[in-house]
Amino acid sequence: MRGLLKLYKIKRVFVLGAGFGAPLGMPLAPELLKAIHAVARTKPWDDNGPTPKGQADWLVEQLKWYFPLDKIGHASIEKGLLPKNFDLEEFLSYAVASSAFVRKTGEQFNAQGDDKFIAFLKAWIAEAIVKSQKQALTRVTDVYTRFVKSLSKSLILTFNWDTLIENFFDANQIEYAFDLPSIHKTNCIPLIKLHGSVDWFSKPPQFLKKKWMHFESVSKMFSGCYRAKGNLTDYYNLHLTPRLIIPSFDKISQIESLGLFWRSPWIWLDDKLDVIFIGFSMRPDDFHARALFYPQLVRGSRNGSLSVKVIDFASTRHKRSEIKARFAGVKNCQFFFDGFCDRALEFIGVT
Repeated sequence: MRGLLKLYKIKRVFVLGAGFGAPLGMPLAPELLKAIHAVARTKPWDDNGPTPKGQADWLVEQLKWYFPLDKIGHASIEKGLLPKNFDLEEFLSYAVASSAFVRKTGEQFNAQGDDKFIAFLKAWIAEAIVKSQKQALTRVTDVYTRFVKSLSKSLILTFNWDTLIENFFDANQIEYAFDLPSIHKTNCIPLIKLHGSVDWFSKPPQFLKKKWMHFESVSKMFSGCYRAKGNLTDYYNLHLTPRLIIPSFDKISQIESLGLFWRSPWIWLDDKLDVIFIGFSMRPDDFHARALFYPQLVRGSRNGSLSVKVIDFASTRHKRSEIKARFAGVKNCQFFFDGFCDRALEFIGVT
């Protein structure tokens, strides 16, 4: 619906990826498997008796199942010595596909329709992110404070699972909402988390509920999804599955679990807007993100309605060319390749 964001007085759309938190030490994709493995090692695995590396043994077992010709083990993961052609997203794609088969047979582990391995994997991922975020929040710079204070008349679309930006908003007394309709006639910033969040859950069954648990509804548009308060690791340890979309080539079965969130954003870009990508380089094999953004970016930039800027980190000419190729066709697209920093704020007009 053309002009929808104009009704909400929104003039800028920010699209955030992993590179937004990378300057604070948040893990990027190549570092994520090691972080997941470290979390899984701390979890006991007693279904078939104790195992030396806890639930990490299950993770390695699954990796060996899908990559039987690669030498992947605990030591290679811990030392970061994986095969050169190993792609975490490929592994996750296999695992998600297997989980989707289970969904069709009705053998589901949770309300999201995940099988047991994906349910545990999401909890490992979430706990790894939460641990990294705890350290990241001790390194916060003025760049992030200035950024969130500049977000009046802006909409945030984020693919990040972490709650960094929520923390920045809270620290600066900035109100926000997880959908667009809720900001009507308010000063709230709409924060749309397209891949879910480490603190989003379905409510647990009665027998698992504890007095310390506290849940708030995420959005009226997202029935059955609740934001948990307190120590999130306590929730994960009870085998509650965070509502995450994990990287995979086919996200359809996962997207369905997030309800209405994926139905509208591509329409929002059919407007006169500044669109700024921060740390989200739109990989060519991320079909869902490209379907969401790329056609609109090309059309909108060519008819003069969209002004597009990209902030990413690229230290080599080859990497810069690679990122530029992903936005080929976007007229007058501007690029900044030193990552999210003071000069990046100048690039987008924040003084």
